[in-house]
Amino acid sequence: MPPPIRAPELSELETLTVCAAEGSMAAAAAALGISRPAVAKRVTSLEAIVGTPLLQRGTRGVRLTQQGAVIVARARRLLAERDALMAAIAELRQDGEEPQISGMRGLLGRGTASARAAQLPEALLAETERVLAVVFHASATGVVICDPDTGIVREANDAFCRFVGRPRSEVLGRPVAEMADWEPDDAEVHARDPDGSVRSGRVSSEAIELGGSPRLVTMVDAR
Repeated sequence: MPPPIRAPELSELETLTVCAAEGSMAAAAAALGISRPAVAKRVTSLEAIVGTPLLQRGTRGVRLTQQGAVIVARARRLLAERDALMAAIAELRQDGEEPQISGMRGLLGRGTASARAAQLPEALLAETERVLAVVFHASATGVVICDPDTGIVREANDAFCRFVGRPRSEVLGRPVAEMADWEPDDAEVHARDPDGSVRSGRVSSEAIELGGSPRLVTMVDAR
């Protein structure tokens, strides 16, 4: 078999990985914040490099081929290393200031950049996800993560679901405006239950980037 025409780009590997996780190119495009044609182009370019199809395309979505599964398994390691590198760069840019999560890093046994780099990315991610899940869902403050342009809810904790009076299954994937009305000053929100009752809360939002895509994290303190 001839050698690859070039090395894969991280964006191409990330796109294939997201396609596998989301199950469709349209969903991957939404998750990555790019167009569906751009997703298809990246996957096609990667398939040209490998020399074989990496996704099985059908009317119900996409799934990995056997060769695609091999590529994704290795791509996840590269992407985890990229994220660790970006975190280390961000830490260096703080000019010696102690990060706000330095205590948590110590508890996880990786207080220094070198200690974190020595740990397997899969183990690091699993530990971090467990901590985030406990804090996220145990918080009495409602937290919702949305797409800044569409308002589509990507994740919400139990407190937010209680505030809008809907189960998590009815919250995810819907525009937050369908469940709550923000005031123009973006400081107060009102949510109406399906039974007609109304609750009010104070809100604060912060724009962040997750997985290379812009997101809006909003905290709601019910009155």
